Amino acid sequence: MGQATTRRASSGPEGQGVKETVAETASDVAETAKQEMVDVKEQAGERARSMGDSRSTEMGSQMTSAARAVRSASSELRQQGSTTAATLVDAVADGAQRLGSYMESTDADSLLRDAESFARRRPWLTAGAAATIGLVASRLLKASSARRSESTNWATTVPRSARGDGSARVTAGGEAGVAA
Repeated sequence: MGQATTRRASSGPEGQGVKETVAETASDVAETAKQEMVDVKEQAGERARSMGDSRSTEMGSQMTSAARAVRSASSELRQQGSTTAATLVDAVADGAQRLGSYMESTDADSLLRDAESFARRRPWLTAGAAATIGLVASRLLKASSARRSESTNWATTVPRSARGDGSARVTAGGEAGVAA
Protein backbone atom coordinates (compact mmCIF):
# COMPACT_ATOMS: atom_id res chain seq x y z
CA MET A 1 0.00 0.00 0.00
CA GLY A 2 2.96 2.36 0.66
CA GLN A 3 4.13 2.13 -2.95
CA ALA A 4 0.75 2.95 -4.38
CA THR A 5 0.44 5.99 -2.13
CA THR A 6 3.86 7.21 -3.20
CA ARG A 7 3.01 6.87 -6.87
CA ARG A 8 -0.25 8.76 -6.49
CA ALA A 9 1.40 11.57 -4.51
CA SER A 10 4.25 12.06 -6.97
CA SER A 11 1.97 12.06 -9.96
CA GLY A 12 -0.47 14.53 -8.43
CA PRO A 13 -0.25 18.32 -8.36
CA GLU A 14 1.47 18.32 -4.94
CA GLY A 15 4.18 15.91 -6.14
CA GLN A 16 4.77 18.04 -9.21
CA GLY A 17 5.29 21.12 -7.03
CA VAL A 18 7.83 19.29 -4.89
CA LYS A 19 9.69 18.16 -8.00
CA GLU A 20 9.80 21.72 -9.31
CA THR A 21 11.00 23.07 -5.96
CA VAL A 22 13.74 20.44 -5.77
CA ALA A 23 14.77 21.16 -9.38
CA GLU A 24 14.91 24.91 -8.72
CA THR A 25 16.91 24.40 -5.52
CA ALA A 26 19.35 22.09 -7.30
CA SER A 27 19.72 24.61 -10.11
CA ASP A 28 20.35 27.42 -7.60
CA VAL A 29 22.94 25.33 -5.74
CA ALA A 30 24.68 24.45 -9.01
CA GLU A 31 24.74 28.10 -10.09
CA THR A 32 26.10 29.19 -6.70
CA ALA A 33 28.80 26.50 -6.80
CA LYS A 34 29.73 27.52 -10.33
CA GLN A 35 30.05 31.19 -9.30
CA GLU A 36 32.12 30.24 -6.25
CA MET A 37 34.48 28.22 -8.46
CA VAL A 38 34.89 31.20 -10.79
CA ASP A 39 35.64 33.45 -7.80
CA VAL A 40 38.17 30.99 -6.37
CA LYS A 41 39.84 30.65 -9.76
CA GLU A 42 40.11 34.43 -10.12
CA GLN A 43 41.51 34.78 -6.60
CA ALA A 44 44.07 32.03 -7.22
CA GLY A 45 45.11 33.66 -10.50
CA GLU A 46 45.49 37.03 -8.84
CA ARG A 47 47.50 35.52 -6.01
CA ALA A 48 49.75 33.68 -8.49
CA ARG A 49 50.30 36.88 -10.49
CA SER A 50 51.14 38.78 -7.34
CA MET A 51 53.62 36.11 -6.25
CA GLY A 52 55.11 36.02 -9.75
CA ASP A 53 55.54 39.78 -9.72
CA SER A 54 57.28 39.80 -6.37
CA ARG A 55 59.49 36.82 -7.28
CA SER A 56 60.54 38.34 -10.59
CA THR A 57 61.34 41.65 -8.89
CA GLU A 58 63.35 39.80 -6.23
CA MET A 59 65.22 37.77 -8.85
CA GLY A 60 65.88 40.94 -10.83
CA SER A 61 67.42 42.68 -7.87
CA GLN A 62 69.56 39.61 -7.15
CA MET A 63 70.72 39.57 -10.78
CA THR A 64 71.58 43.25 -10.60
CA SER A 65 73.53 42.66 -7.38
CA ALA A 66 75.35 39.73 -8.98
CA ALA A 67 76.18 41.90 -11.99
CA ARG A 68 77.79 44.46 -9.68
CA ALA A 69 79.89 41.71 -8.08
CA VAL A 70 80.95 40.43 -11.50
CA ARG A 71 81.89 43.96 -12.53
CA SER A 72 84.17 44.30 -9.51
CA ALA A 73 85.80 40.99 -10.45
CA SER A 74 86.26 42.38 -13.95
CA SER A 75 88.00 45.49 -12.65
CA GLU A 76 90.33 43.30 -10.57
CA LEU A 77 91.16 41.24 -13.67
CA ARG A 78 91.84 44.43 -15.58
CA GLN A 79 94.19 45.65 -12.81
CA GLN A 80 96.04 42.34 -13.00
CA GLY A 81 96.53 42.82 -16.72
CA SER A 82 94.01 40.26 -17.99
CA THR A 83 92.13 42.55 -20.36
CA THR A 84 90.70 39.75 -22.51
CA ALA A 85 89.22 37.96 -19.50
CA ALA A 86 88.01 41.28 -18.10
CA THR A 87 86.25 42.06 -21.39
CA LEU A 88 84.46 38.68 -21.34
CA VAL A 89 83.47 39.14 -17.70
CA ASP A 90 82.19 42.65 -18.52
CA ALA A 91 80.02 41.18 -21.27
CA VAL A 92 78.55 38.68 -18.79
CA ALA A 93 77.97 41.49 -16.29
CA ASP A 94 76.23 43.61 -18.95
CA GLY A 95 73.90 40.73 -19.82
CA ALA A 96 73.13 40.06 -16.16
CA GLN A 97 72.50 43.77 -15.58
CA ARG A 98 70.09 43.99 -18.54
CA LEU A 99 68.25 40.83 -17.46
CA GLY A 100 68.04 42.04 -13.86
CA SER A 101 66.68 45.42 -14.87
CA TYR A 102 64.15 43.79 -17.20
CA MET A 103 62.95 41.41 -14.48
CA GLU A 104 62.66 44.21 -11.92
CA SER A 105 60.60 46.41 -14.20
CA THR A 106 58.36 43.77 -15.83
CA ASP A 107 55.31 42.10 -14.32
CA ALA A 108 54.64 38.34 -14.42
CA ASP A 109 52.12 38.53 -17.28
CA SER A 110 54.58 40.41 -19.49
CA LEU A 111 57.36 37.95 -18.64
CA LEU A 112 55.12 35.06 -19.64
CA ARG A 113 54.05 36.78 -22.87
CA ASP A 114 57.66 37.54 -23.77
CA ALA A 115 58.73 33.95 -23.05
CA GLU A 116 55.90 32.60 -25.21
CA SER A 117 56.78 35.01 -28.01
CA PHE A 118 60.43 33.98 -27.87
CA ALA A 119 59.50 30.29 -27.93
CA ARG A 120 57.29 30.83 -30.99
CA ARG A 121 60.00 32.76 -32.84
CA ARG A 122 62.82 30.33 -31.99
CA PRO A 123 61.33 26.90 -31.24
CA TRP A 124 64.56 24.96 -31.86
CA LEU A 125 66.56 27.21 -29.59
CA THR A 126 63.87 26.87 -26.92
CA ALA A 127 63.86 23.07 -27.24
CA GLY A 128 67.64 22.98 -27.08
CA ALA A 129 67.71 25.22 -24.02
CA ALA A 130 65.07 23.07 -22.32
CA ALA A 131 67.04 19.90 -23.09
CA THR A 132 70.25 21.48 -21.80
CA ILE A 133 68.57 22.67 -18.62
CA GLY A 134 67.07 19.20 -18.12
CA LEU A 135 70.44 17.54 -18.61
CA VAL A 136 72.18 19.91 -16.22
CA ALA A 137 69.42 19.48 -13.63
CA SER A 138 69.58 15.69 -13.86
CA ARG A 139 73.36 15.71 -13.45
CA LEU A 140 73.09 18.02 -10.44
CA LEU A 141 70.44 15.80 -8.87
CA LYS A 142 72.49 12.68 -9.54
CA ALA A 143 75.61 14.24 -8.02
CA SER A 144 73.62 15.49 -5.04
CA SER A 145 72.06 12.08 -4.53
CA ALA A 146 75.43 10.31 -4.69
CA ARG A 147 76.95 12.78 -2.22
CA ARG A 148 73.99 12.44 0.12
CA SER A 149 74.11 8.64 0.09
CA GLU A 150 77.87 8.67 0.74
CA SER A 151 77.48 10.97 3.73
CA THR A 152 74.60 8.97 5.23
CA ASN A 153 75.86 6.05 7.30
CA TRP A 154 72.52 4.77 8.50
CA ALA A 155 72.85 1.54 6.52
CA THR A 156 75.83 -0.55 5.57
CA THR A 157 75.80 -3.30 3.03
CA VAL A 158 77.74 -6.48 2.55
CA PRO A 159 79.98 -6.37 -0.52
CA ARG A 160 78.71 -8.37 -3.49
CA SER A 161 81.77 -10.59 -3.45
CA ALA A 162 80.96 -11.69 0.12
CA ARG A 163 77.38 -12.64 -0.80
CA GLY A 164 78.16 -14.83 -3.74
CA ASP A 165 74.90 -13.96 -5.52
CA GLY A 166 75.84 -10.39 -6.44
CA SER A 167 73.38 -8.69 -4.08
CA ALA A 168 73.44 -7.21 -0.61
CA ARG A 169 70.74 -7.12 2.04
CA VAL A 170 70.20 -4.57 4.79
CA THR A 171 68.19 -5.61 7.82
CA ALA A 172 65.53 -3.43 9.45
CA GLY A 173 68.02 -2.26 12.07
CA GLY A 174 70.38 -1.03 9.37
CA GLU A 175 72.82 -3.92 9.87
CA ALA A 176 74.17 -5.75 6.89
CA GLY A 177 73.25 -9.37 6.58
CA VAL A 178 73.50 -12.23 4.19
CA ALA A 179 70.28 -13.66 2.82
CA ALA A 180 69.87 -17.36 3.33
